[in-house]
Amino acid sequence: ALPAGELRVLGLFNRITGISPDVWPQRLVVRAWFSDITLDLRSATLPPVSTIDLSAWLSEVTIVDPPDVHVEFDCYTMIADATDESRVFPMAAKPDAPRVRIIGSAHVAEVRVRVRPRQAAGPPRT
Repeated sequence: ALPAGELRVLGLFNRITGISPDVWPQRLVVRAWFSDITLDLRSATLPPVSTIDLSAWLSEVTIVDPPDVHVEFDCYTMIADATDESRVFPMAAKPDAPRVRIIGSAHVAEVRVRVRPRQAAGPPRT
């Protein structure tokens, strides 16, 4: 059983896209080995503080954040590339906006944080 408020994603020699639960967990553990994983936070309801704990080996991990959240990005790299696009854009989040902490490591991998507008609400899910 997982601790309350935690979700885990394991990518092993595969491609996982569109991970976007309606309610984002407080802690998301991502393990990517030889994989391509995309996490999309734009349509999710975010808690006040959430943590994405990632480890990427020979993988590509992309995290798509809306512009109205604070992002803290702390990724150790070894022969890897870690890019935080949220630092390039002017701060659009209010002081009390949700905070997303992205921590972890990338080894011969690529980790990207992208900022994109929130998605328009679609038809209700059934």
